[in-house]
Amino acid sequence: MRIPVVRIYNGERIPMPLPACTDIVVNICSPYRRISLAYSIDVAEDNVILAKVEGDQLYVGKYALEVKGKIGGVDWRSNEYEQIAIVDNNASADTSFDATEEGEDSLLMDTAVAILAPDTGLYDKVLTAEEAREVAETKRQSAESERIAKEQERKTNEDERKASEASRVENESVRLANEQSRTAAEAERVKAENIRKQNESDRVRNESSRSEAETLRQQKEDERQTAESARQQAESERISKEQERKAAETARQEAETTRAKAEAARADAETKRANAETARVNAEKARQQAETTRQQNEAAREQKESERQEAETIRGNAESVRIEAEKTRQQNETSRQEAEQERIENNEKCVTATNTALSAAEKATTAANNAMQVASTAEATIAKSEKAASDAAAAVQTANSALSAAEKATTAANNATKNATTAAGEANAAAERANTAANLVYNGPDENVSVACYTDVEGVSTAGLVLNVYINESTVPQQYTTDSNGIAAFKVTKGLRYDIVFPDIEGCAPIGRLSYTAALQTRGIEVTYHEAIVAAQEKVTISFMRFPENTTWNGGEAYPDGVARVTIDGVETVYNADSNGQAQFFVPIGKEYRVSIDKPADLHLITGAYSATYTADRAARVIPVSFHPYLSDILIVDKDGGEWTYDGFIASGKDVSEGVLLHIATEELLAVGCDFFMSVDVMAYRKFDTDKTEIRTMSWAAQNVQFTSIPLNGNDASQEYYYDGFTATNLIVQEGLSRGISTDCHTRTLRETYALGVTTLQGFTPSTGQYAPMIANYTYINDIIAFLRPDGDVVNKFWNLNKGTSTQQSATFAFYVLRYVQSYGKGRGNSYAPVCAYAKPTL
Repeated sequence: MRIPVVRIYNGERIPMPLPACTDIVVNICSPYRRISLAYSIDVAEDNVILAKVEGDQLYVGKYALEVKGKIGGVDWRSNEYEQIAIVDNNASADTSFDATEEGEDSLLMDTAVAILAPDTGLYDKVLTAEEAREVAETKRQSAESERIAKEQERKTNEDERKASEASRVENESVRLANEQSRTAAEAERVKAENIRKQNESDRVRNESSRSEAETLRQQKEDERQTAESARQQAESERISKEQERKAAETARQEAETTRAKAEAARADAETKRANAETARVNAEKARQQAETTRQQNEAAREQKESERQEAETIRGNAESVRIEAEKTRQQNETSRQEAEQERIENNEKCVTATNTALSAAEKATTAANNAMQVASTAEATIAKSEKAASDAAAAVQTANSALSAAEKATTAANNATKNATTAAGEANAAAERANTAANLVYNGPDENVSVACYTDVEGVSTAGLVLNVYINESTVPQQYTTDSNGIAAFKVTKGLRYDIVFPDIEGCAPIGRLSYTAALQTRGIEVTYHEAIVAAQEKVTISFMRFPENTTWNGGEAYPDGVARVTIDGVETVYNADSNGQAQFFVPIGKEYRVSIDKPADLHLITGAYSATYTADRAARVIPVSFHPYLSDILIVDKDGGEWTYDGFIASGKDVSEGVLLHIATEELLAVGCDFFMSVDVMAYRKFDTDKTEIRTMSWAAQNVQFTSIPLNGNDASQEYYYDGFTATNLIVQEGLSRGISTDCHTRTLRETYALGVTTLQGFTPSTGQYAPMIANYTYINDIIAFLRPDGDVVNKFWNLNKGTSTQQSATFAFYVLRYVQSYGKGRGNSYAPVCAYAKPTL
């Protein structure tokens, strides 16, 4: 079969030069398969493919011819339509073929099948084809003539080149003259040669490394060749399998009809199944939505129940105290009522005795008068008078007895009244004490915390657990042990924040750290240890944040351009952050992996650590990555928490009163995470003590003794807490409390806070390592403070003030700071100004 290949350009048929083509493929295609044909390119006409068709390998039927290849890297192929028919005999074959015409620039193909049949018109068609070939040959000869002309032009250019060479020889003599100048420069070259030798030494070392890498490459090449041999063997096996596949294809086609019938039945059943599956999926979605709603409602209910139980615990504790106070009040009230009743009874007795005495006195007076009348009338009646006198004397004695009883009754009544008043006073005092106790219960200086630990894991006890309580971010915990019921109790001064860290129990899921701020009188906390669920993989989330210039430390935003490179078992995988700034991946438990962060342009990790190695040992891990626009600086912080460079603040046009803090964020402090804030007003000496005149100085401690929780001679960068004044201040105050030593300067700074936007900064006494970069930037800081507070006096007052530090020099001395570091005794009488710094909030 002869297959002439042409391309049509502007309606003209141009022969395709097949020797310039690559990847030529000739197939004939049935509806079921492609059959590759063996072919060659005609020697006389290089645009004609001679393909061999084995008719005994094909079924009777119609086939499409497919021819394709590449020229100059561009793919070309034939149109695919039925062009060839395999027939039973020559009489059924076609003898006339029309050329395919196309009206667009494309790579096309005409196909002619030569069938030697007795046809008188066949010779004319051959002559026509020969004429077309001659025309093509004429064009080829024209192109050859053009090539010869180009060759002649090349020879001309070569003559010009030889002339230029002669000129070059002449210029060489000039070069020799310049060589003498080069000799003068040789001395300089020798000097440079020494440098080159050093560089060559470095190059040799690098070449050694390269050679090692080349050796490794050769090893890899050997491995590749081994793999290639295996591939070739596999290819041979594939060819063998292909022969087997062809043999099986016939059987497959016979089975295809049967399969098609079965497929129709299966498709009908699949349709019914799909409809049922759709209904199931819809029902499942509705169930999941309902489950989600139920879980949300359950979580809200549990939260409300937790709050209710906590409030109920507080109410129950307060109610118990109130009941005890009420019992005491009722007892006192009963005593007062009994005393009052006794006083009333005694008073009534006193009135009765008085009335009796007065009645007896009146009777006695009447009897005396009657006796005098009888005596005056006649001495005969003297005996009666004497008897009357005797009766009167008895009445007088009775009256005297009554008066004496009345006096005793009055005295008893007065004593009873006095006792009743005393009892009432004591009752009122007891009531006042009860009220004071109740007030202490509700308004005392401490929060009483009760932590109850439970577990639903069989065989696990929560008795004897050690709880670590960290107060105000202290690095040294206070420890409390649960009793036999799993309950531990402690107190925290109101206003202080405290974190509770629960120990891990084997077989139980860990309980997260709980944080509270002491504000209640009593707080009940309940936690439950559940059975641990062992994860097969650790889910790792890298959270990328970007903190734009002049935003708060809390004002970061998601950074979707973050790139992390994770290496596991020597294989590196790149993870890009999503729109929320997060990249997630999973690592098998126990596997070590390394995370490397790509550094963006103009952004920095202020820690300077762009990679770290982890071991998968938990169900989930979050790795925060925070980019900042600056590496280090002394920044102005406005009242909303925005941070500005000195120049940026001036350019912003903000009022100077809006600059409230300086962020001391030098590179050495950022590297250890101990950058901090200073008050602009304090440094300008505008925020004073209660007397409004000057900052009042205090003692570093009440005694000249060593504080064991911080290093001696701590003014050394190698010593612990040299940069960390916040931790050192907490340790000094805690040790002072435990040893009964007053630490006025540091207690004062720890009590200070600063509200910056929505964040509260905690005060502390800076260390000498934190003051060091301030002293080093003395002039720059003074310029900033003078700009923000032109009416202040940073130079003469702030820097000449004996500012306390959280660093001791020895057992008896501690350091303070002026424009230099000095020391005083720790005891009373030595002056340390409690100048407060503020700790950076945790990101």
